[in-house]
Amino acid sequence: GFSMGGNQSLKLIGEFGGEVPREVRGVCAISPPIDLESCSRSIMQSENRLYEARFLRSLRRTMRERDRLFPGRYDLSGLDEIRHLWDWDDWFQPVNGFRNALDYYQRASSLPLLASIRVPALIVHAQDDPFIPFEPFGDERLQGNRVIRLLAPRHGGHVAFWGSRRPDEDRAWAENRAVEFCRELSCLAKIDRH
Repeated sequence: GFSMGGNQSLKLIGEFGGEVPREVRGVCAISPPIDLESCSRSIMQSENRLYEARFLRSLRRTMRERDRLFPGRYDLSGLDEIRHLWDWDDWFQPVNGFRNALDYYQRASSLPLLASIRVPALIVHAQDDPFIPFEPFGDERLQGNRVIRLLAPRHGGHVAFWGSRRPDEDRAWAENRAVEFCRELSCLAKIDRH
């Protein structure tokens, strides 16, 4: 999974704990926001203002389209006054069963469940990601879990890794690491069958 999809993938595997379906051999997450509260606070910083404004424009378009499809289902009265993602989540996450933004961030983050992951996991996260602070990746729940492999290059931004290890490799660096990881899992699966 990439970005939020990576967080959701890690959270799901953590929720399974030792009861992971046998078809699931591992999980790979690239630039996952494992601590949504710290990410929301980071996005509110002035250096991320343009990204946040663009993201909110996209969310507004989506909500207007949903309102067109399901008239009256959502309260759009304050839509244009929302200036931060945190405010957005305070306004709309109750529709999804959360009390507010903080409740959503706490319950939807994968960080609390990383210690419960029992299948091989690869996390690729750049230390210079402008939206996802690196500090949570030092948490003992991640660092203490031996099945989690963290690749944390100093540079790469948010899902923007670019470079190659070998002359015959394309420049999709993170995707190439994911492919290598899947190949490793495939080899382990063959060994397990024998």
